[in-house]
Amino acid sequence: MLDQLLKNFPKKTYPLTLAHDPDRLMEDEAVLTALVERGFDLVSEPDPIHLFYKIEGLKPFSIEKPIIIRTEQELNELPYHLWQQGHRVQLSLHPYFPYLSYPVIQSLTPSQIWKLAEVQPPPKRLGHEGTIRFVLKEVFGIDVNHLHQTDYFLFWLSEYHHQTEPMANLFLEFLIKQINAVPEYTSWPIPEIITNKDRYLDLLQSLWGYFVDQKTRNQIAESKAPYYVNFDESDLLQSHLANMVQVGHLQPVKVAEDEGLPYWIKPGVIEEAENVELRRFEQLEESLSAQSPETIENYRWEDWQQLAHEWAEFTMLR
Repeated sequence: MLDQLLKNFPKKTYPLTLAHDPDRLMEDEAVLTALVERGFDLVSEPDPIHLFYKIEGLKPFSIEKPIIIRTEQELNELPYHLWQQGHRVQLSLHPYFPYLSYPVIQSLTPSQIWKLAEVQPPPKRLGHEGTIRFVLKEVFGIDVNHLHQTDYFLFWLSEYHHQTEPMANLFLEFLIKQINAVPEYTSWPIPEIITNKDRYLDLLQSLWGYFVDQKTRNQIAESKAPYYVNFDESDLLQSHLANMVQVGHLQPVKVAEDEGLPYWIKPGVIEEAENVELRRFEQLEESLSAQSPETIENYRWEDWQQLAHEWAEFTMLR
């Protein structure tokens, strides 16, 4: 998709290009970086007065220092002298996703759109609901056909709240409707744990704390708690428990001793004599030390945000 879009902006061809971009395709950092590397100055200013002063400061236009004016308005709404001399480009999501419902994918953010562009397109044209299901699976990582599996849903929540951009109401309302139809979640605060990370973390912590309490007392049986997940029966949660602790989604629960507990539980428990903050500090130190220059070089904005969060927590603990 990036290569296709960049064909609209050849190097050293047009001094001034006017780009109608109602779907914000040019807001993605990969596009902006590629255009800067091609020598373009990009102007995106809806206010006509501010636009005038910015353009005046960039004159004279030349193919050596080409200018792109990006606007979500129709190009004929730009000042006439710009419209007259500019090379005009019309951008839209539809040509890049011909098998998906245009109104649905318009609800995605620029980075979500580019994530969608990286997946294999559907083999046939999808309608409104089909597109929602496709986007939920390919962009947000949740298959509604597996929602009846509570461990799958709980793990997905952890992955979703690790992202930096939430889903639009269009997808959220559809997903909540699907979940509410599953009897296992009758007592779960579904809208809150999807839209509010802190509410989800509280739920996850209570689920884990209750499980550990039952496990250490050898009381795993019918639970009277309003929400309950048996981690003993979930290979998915067991395999990702350490990562949930690593990213700070789960705090280790204190136990008298961890001897005799299964190996997979130990990242999520801590003996009463051990220092919780010291363990967290050591985890962050290990994680940050593992960041290689090659990895960081390919970071996107959301990756930098996560790294900054971990560095801030590490600094505070230090």
